[in-house]
Amino acid sequence: DISEVTRGANNLMTHFGVSSSTAMDLFATGAQRGINFSQEMFDNVAEYAPLFAEMGYSAEEYFGIMERGAKAGVYNLDYVNDVMKEFQIRTKDGSKATSEAMGMLSKDAQNVWKEFLKGNGTVSDVAAKVVGELQGMDDQVLASQIGVSLFGTKFEDLEADAVYAMLGTTEAMQNG
Repeated sequence: DISEVTRGANNLMTHFGVSSSTAMDLFATGAQRGINFSQEMFDNVAEYAPLFAEMGYSAEEYFGIMERGAKAGVYNLDYVNDVMKEFQIRTKDGSKATSEAMGMLSKDAQNVWKEFLKGNGTVSDVAAKVVGELQGMDDQVLASQIGVSLFGTKFEDLEADAVYAMLGTTEAMQNG
């Protein structure tokens, strides 16, 4: 669908500051690497590119997250994007539930989150720290409970291993 490709490319250019050539290269490479498995890559990028840019990811990192989600067997790309949308909302919602969940993580993770709340850091910084800690926990039942508290029910839907695969690295998808 030309309109979805155009909207997606425009959002990549506008929000990530990439050229039209880079935007189209990301789409082509993404399609070649299986990101469009559910036939919704263009629509999802059109919808979620602004959010991922706001969270502090580069366009290539965003595509890397989608690629790792696809390879981890995520049902559809909307789940990949929704789990991050929920995390972004919760990291700044000021709720007791978020504070309690963050309080179950290390002081270092809490400090990354508190610095973010002060305007020093990004959601991507918080996500990397949180996911690294959840993945490293001996008690994966507790890790999943904290994950659901911070990422919402999509964490449960995707299951921890898929979220860890998507966000356990900042590796960016490179063009080509």
